[in-house]
Amino acid sequence: MVSLGFFFEDANGKLLKYFHGSRGVTAQIFRSFIGASHLHTLTQSYIVNTSANEVLDRIVSTASFCKNAQRFGSDVVCLGTGVKRPICSKELAAVSEFLHLALSSTDITEYQRVVISGMLQHTLIYSESTCRQDCYFKSNKCQAFVLLTCMIVDNDSASHHNVTPETVTKVVLLAHPVHESPVHNFDGDVCANLSEFIKKAVVDYSTVVASIPSECARKLFVLCDVSQNLFTIPVPIFELD
Repeated sequence: MVSLGFFFEDANGKLLKYFHGSRGVTAQIFRSFIGASHLHTLTQSYIVNTSANEVLDRIVSTASFCKNAQRFGSDVVCLGTGVKRPICSKELAAVSEFLHLALSSTDITEYQRVVISGMLQHTLIYSESTCRQDCYFKSNKCQAFVLLTCMIVDNDSASHHNVTPETVTKVVLLAHPVHESPVHNFDGDVCANLSEFIKKAVVDYSTVVASIPSECARKLFVLCDVSQNLFTIPVPIFELD
């Protein structure tokens, strides 16, 4: 498996806005990034005024990784041009089971890149075409996945008598589950417990599951050894003091 070292290059333009001058550039970028990433959460916790929250939400949400972007709600931005296609039977079964309803239309709009709460995620096909490994993520239930597609289900696609069009989830992620197992230390001079951070991974390509973007908690680095074994490492999440 070949992977280029361009994991963060999509955000280089944004980094230029995170510092001024030449002093303490690294510290400036860190403080600006942490502040921007936590602004939306902090405003919901400490600001009651709805108008102020909407203004701050627009400020945080203006950043885009490309000009052709489609926003869905306040936390999801699909990048690139959406492709309309028929949904296959396995995808239809996963979506119907997840949404607990049948779809009246089998046509969906598919995106290969999506930004979820500021986190850029690529699909498996897009990652392979660019020699990247940024299609892996972990859910808020600590389950690892590899993203297959980000699809848009229109509101008028609901046909269940107990579900109104307004309650249908618009953005649905389809993914293969990734089964993780601990990696044991073999070097005597390693004091840290690496099994807490590095997991051996096996992708279940025979299973397709559906989820909503809010369940996508954090990205995963994926490494491959000479024997083609996969290993996952969670991307660090920085917290405010």
